[in-house]
Amino acid sequence: VSAIVHSRKPDVYPDAEGVGLVYGQAPISHGRAPHVVQLDNLAIDMHLGIHAHEKATAQRVLVSATIVTQIDSYEDRGFYDYDDLVDFIRGLSGSSIETQEELLVRVHEFIMSSSKVSDAIVHSRKPDIYDDAKSIGIVYGALPFPYQQTKLGAGQAGSGFERRKAA
Repeated sequence: VSAIVHSRKPDVYPDAEGVGLVYGQAPISHGRAPHVVQLDNLAIDMHLGIHAHEKATAQRVLVSATIVTQIDSYEDRGFYDYDDLVDFIRGLSGSSIETQEELLVRVHEFIMSSSKVSDAIVHSRKPDIYDDAKSIGIVYGALPFPYQQTKLGAGQAGSGFERRKAA
């Protein structure tokens, strides 16, 4: 018998859609199921792009992360502190980076520098680029099989694989 427990705090950060913790969804390691931390759409304003207009004017960028952690203890900070991640991403606000790929590598490297993290995947999206699209984004990193990401919300298309699977 297995179980998945998911807690979600939608109002922790005013500039993010929410942060949550999933237990029991990723493969068991060292006799314990890892915890999966999810940060959804933390909004920052930065100069992101290779085009002159992207370099001249700051634009809204949404950053999300799914992080697989092994918690040693629930006391004495033996857990992954997602406040550190939020502070790191907020620290990029106002900065200039040419590509979403570079942004994601920086965020992913920060996440993976924690000894409490085994795997991570990060997403960035630019929601204000195309009038006829919700956003344009990049995904970077890997998660252990058979982990499944949280389902996309209504109106989000997802990858071709997710669309075929849903059909």
